[in-house]
Amino acid sequence: MSSRGGEPKSPPGSPRAWGEPPSPHAPHSPLTPLAPQAPPGPPTLGALAGQLRSIAATPERWWGLVRFDPDRSVRIMIEESVSHQAWLVVLPPGDAGQSCDCDAATMIAGEATDGLPASAVLRPGPVRVHGGPHALRGRGTGYSISLHARAHRQVSGR
Repeated sequence: MSSRGGEPKSPPGSPRAWGEPPSPHAPHSPLTPLAPQAPPGPPTLGALAGQLRSIAATPERWWGLVRFDPDRSVRIMIEESVSHQAWLVVLPPGDAGQSCDCDAATMIAGEATDGLPASAVLRPGPVRVHGGPHALRGRGTGYSISLHARAHRQVSGR
């Protein structure tokens, strides 16, 4: 089918139906090349906190990995991706704890302190964001289980 002078008829609603040529700058124009996507950077602290909440809410993903050692704390890697890693720390009762370099953490069970034994008590629920290395210490008479995450840092070329 053609309209005036042998030109093909355009579908209704298209720019040619209105008598206008398609714009090469239109967002979905076949003439507009798509810009290459930059590789994703490390996740934000908010994204890490969301990932921790998601992992904590699905214990069937990690509960079978938990080990209780009465003599020492145990670190258990549960997730590693190109952007981050997540692990559990199981502290036995009375354990002096271990140093930690996570970006965010949440208690799953029991209680712990972040730093000195007299520091604020960490309990299950809230996600804590850390600004650097810290010490995690068990508190109470039972085991403590915490979930931690750290973003993989981009290493710049030299």
